Amino acid sequence: MPSCPADLLHEIGLLPPPLHTPWVGAPSTNVLGDDAQQGGSGWPLFWYDPPWHYIPAAVARQIVVAVDALKIPTAVLGRDLGEDSIGDILLGHTLTPYRPDRYGLQLSDLQSAAVVDVRLARARDAAGRYAYSRAQVTRWQGGESETESQPAGQESDWVPAPGWPPELANVDALAGKLNQLRTISPTVRCAVSVTPYRIQEELPSILAAHPDIVILRMDDSDEMTGVRMAAVIVAMLRVIRAHQRSADLWVVPPHEPTADDCVKMYALGVAAIGIDWWCQPLISNGLQRDNSGDPNAAFLTAASELLNQRTERITALVRSCGVETISQLSPKHLVTPSPTVAKRLGIGQ
Repeated sequence: MPSCPADLLHEIGLLPPPLHTPWVGAPSTNVLGDDAQQGGSGWPLFWYDPPWHYIPAAVARQIVVAVDALKIPTAVLGRDLGEDSIGDILLGHTLTPYRPDRYGLQLSDLQSAAVVDVRLARARDAAGRYAYSRAQVTRWQGGESETESQPAGQESDWVPAPGWPPELANVDALAGKLNQLRTISPTVRCAVSVTPYRIQEELPSILAAHPDIVILRMDDSDEMTGVRMAAVIVAMLRVIRAHQRSADLWVVPPHEPTADDCVKMYALGVAAIGIDWWCQPLISNGLQRDNSGDPNAAFLTAASELLNQRTERITALVRSCGVETISQLSPKHLVTPSPTVAKRLGIGQ
């Protein structure tokens, strides 16, 4: 049996309710709140950077449809799925990555998006470069359904990834870009992905553009675990609240989060959490696909099982804190034995 991942935030605990709290029986409300009960939002989770180029486009399409049915925002372009118009697939929770180079991006991706993510933060590849693999770029350029079974090693197998959109003269021009995206799709939510570094210097300028969401990308920051990870989240939230209270903070953790980590991040104030590691078995299953039966149903079942394994524990932990919904969690539901950490994070001791 595979071992469970260690908690990223193991130095922080969940504080149970006081001993004199009356027992009220099983709660009747959904832990996601009223909106979920009415068929609205799904779990506050998202799939940030799926490696679609590792699997055939047709299989990627089946996986996207399955995860979208669970109302999990998923990063995808039409070209990732071998489609000239992603709108034909009728997805409802697309997280459209707007990369500086705009590889693979089409107008239909922006028109059909639930969220458009202007990715100012990059991640290094397996060789340590800011680069894309040749297979990935080929897929984005609408070439054959080329797939990649292992990280590229030869110099000819990679393409450099720029770090700043060339159409933006400086960060002051970001507001105009977000307004342009909202003009293309008036209902879209605009996100900006940033790194966990230089928060005090760079984040205020990003917030001046009025994004709906700030995505804190820590999947390229192995050192950001434990108290350091929590401290970065708290610092980000303090800057956001000081400059613009309406922006949500989404977090891509540095490593696989446990259900316990998710509840702790929700309590700190995080609005949604990246679960790329949870979804990786879907990619693995796509590589070993069985052509018999209904692949759409098979992927939906697999995705549901992967999600339910964690969300059942998330639900139980939220209830154990003495609240009925995730939105009712706050830093007062967290505790640490260290007075220094408690003061740094604004939580109990």
